[in-house]
Amino acid sequence: MKKILIVDFGYSNPDKIAEKISDLANIYLSNYKNAYEKALEFKVDGIIFGGGISDIMAEDAPRVDKAIYDLGLPIFGICSGMELIALDFGGVVGRDKFPFEKGDVVATLDSNSIIFKNLPEKQHTHMYHGYSVEELPKNFINIGSTENGPIAAFENPELKLYGTIFHPEGKYSQYGREILKNFINSI
Repeated sequence: MKKILIVDFGYSNPDKIAEKISDLANIYLSNYKNAYEKALEFKVDGIIFGGGISDIMAEDAPRVDKAIYDLGLPIFGICSGMELIALDFGGVVGRDKFPFEKGDVVATLDSNSIIFKNLPEKQHTHMYHGYSVEELPKNFINIGSTENGPIAAFENPELKLYGTIFHPEGKYSQYGREILKNFINSI
């Protein structure tokens, strides 16, 4: 079985993510402070940034050691985990351009992406975010949108980086488990 590290940023529910994929991978948990060390220690095959950063733009916002990207492992960022990847690679994150999204929101997703492979283009997703990725980092591809948010998901296949602003582990995400499974199976 594949080994997946779920990184907790303090306000997320890593247990919900773990529950969705417990039969697909061996799960390891870490906090953001020791994620890099735990990825090495457990020799994981992939990493999920579980989101849950209360204010991604705060000076003291949780961050991972950027050396984690140098491991070359596939990383899936959920909600503020996606925003963190965007910031770390030079994207723009803010809360002024696009409105707060909460609850059941229909997203249009690119089924050509590895993480949305064999899934419907339109699907219900679980949103809860105040910040949004307002500009993609260089060499990232937009693979999802909503009525109010033009960047609901992104990827950089070359760097094996993926992200959704919605929560695949959330109750409204119609194909959340399948999205997480696609990520794990693509490793």
